[in-house]
Amino acid sequence: MLRFENCCRRAELWTDGDSRRVIVHAFRCNLIPCPYCADIRSGAIAAAVYPWAIDQDYLKLVTWTVKHVDLPVLEIIRALALNFRKFRSHIWWRDRCTGCIWFMHFKINHETGEWHIHIHALVAGKFIELDQFRAEWLRTTGDSFVTDVEPIYDLKSSIRDIARYAASPTELIRFDVDRGVDLLDAMKKVRSCGCTGSARGTSLRPKKPDTDFEPSYLGDFAYANRHRLENPDCKDLIHAVWNHTDYEGPVVDPDPVRYDDLLQAFHDAHGFSGTDEQFHHALNDIARGRKKT
Repeated sequence: MLRFENCCRRAELWTDGDSRRVIVHAFRCNLIPCPYCADIRSGAIAAAVYPWAIDQDYLKLVTWTVKHVDLPVLEIIRALALNFRKFRSHIWWRDRCTGCIWFMHFKINHETGEWHIHIHALVAGKFIELDQFRAEWLRTTGDSFVTDVEPIYDLKSSIRDIARYAASPTELIRFDVDRGVDLLDAMKKVRSCGCTGSARGTSLRPKKPDTDFEPSYLGDFAYANRHRLENPDCKDLIHAVWNHTDYEGPVVDPDPVRYDDLLQAFHDAHGFSGTDEQFHHALNDIARGRKKT
């Protein structure tokens, strides 16, 4: 829980080596429910999908659903994944799809308590006849025929929507604790997104940053931003951040205290049990030497 609560709490400024270009680095939890990490994943997915999508013909958003059943969520997901794999092997589908990027979306019907799990995909290829599509899906599943095909008119907007859902395939806040835990456990055991055909090779994971350099610490982002009006070095550093320019000045936080050290020092000295806001204000006070630990 502490990992989730501390996500993106403290941002630090570093150089990317000899170029003196400023990098903003923050601790990330990389947990599925985290909205901060979902936004970062969404941007990375959109950037990866766009180069493939822009070269494709007749892109459309296609949806597969399954009949609502009162079964454990893992069984439903595995059955959907198996049927989707079978469907993609049909000659009818392979003749119409040259490539696709697909992902699962997890919802629940709060009135009946049944899971509503479906697959969305950005599909390239020939025209898809909806009646034939439904018949093929029913032939595959034996009990489900609800599908949908939507033409794409605004590519960038559609990619942003798809990336947002792919980065955050569910909203755990809408589930009770038991169902949320069951879903998270199930999502660890199945593949919930992928690329086929011409889209194969498109990475849906954020790229790891280039680490072939020795970064240098420049200061705490919050400190530099807070003091940019009275401190010329802070002003120059923040300007370099927002304008993606090099920074040639000194470290603006010459004696940084690391977050974990601050956290431990504060708990040891004060046994703190206040609100998040009070904690972080006090943490900043310690970092700047205004309070003794």
